[in-house]
Amino acid sequence: MICVLPARMESTRLPGKPLKMIAGRTLIERSWHRAVKAFGPQPGSTVVVATDSRQIARAARRFGADVVMTSAHHGCGTERVEEAAALLRAGPGDVIVNFQGDEPFADAPAVLRAAERVGKQLERSPDPAKELIVATVAAPLRDEEERWSPSLVKVWPGREGRGGGGGGGDAPRGDLRLFAGGPPEMGLGPSKRRRTSGEPGAAQGNGGRHPRLR
Repeated sequence: MICVLPARMESTRLPGKPLKMIAGRTLIERSWHRAVKAFGPQPGSTVVVATDSRQIARAARRFGADVVMTSAHHGCGTERVEEAAALLRAGPGDVIVNFQGDEPFADAPAVLRAAERVGKQLERSPDPAKELIVATVAAPLRDEEERWSPSLVKVWPGREGRGGGGGGGDAPRGDLRLFAGGPPEMGLGPSKRRRTSGEPGAAQGNGGRHPRLR
């Protein structure tokens, strides 16, 4: 598995967010420790911080993280994760994990369980290179305020617990889950579709050694 923590300084609501302090440690450091605790012990796993900011890179290296420098022109964290995976030469056998660099309280073990489910589906696939398998962790909405919050990304399950749709803003249906750490029984199972050439994948990799990190 390749666990990537995307981080940038140009947050519109809170500039410099990854380096904000919580009880003596930055958000990115606390998020990284969460990810390492869950993914670090897994055989062949890699945990990296992906950023375009030299300031974040310096801070990350100081607390022991490996860093992949990426473009400053990504529209979202997923694009940054895609570039990092490509730089690490990910291929059809690796599971790529997007672990947000500003989520110091994320349920990392739940994210690991979702990643393991993707890995098991890839192992059963006759041709992993032709599939895109995606899973996310979700938790129930707690109240009406969360339901209508534009800051929370929401998802509604489809058949057999598979993702049926999602987005920000208000929730159009009552049967919803949030994209957030939660127990696996509240999560969404992996969804599958055919990959297209050049498409970012949540399940990629060759399982081999990765190039030297910067």
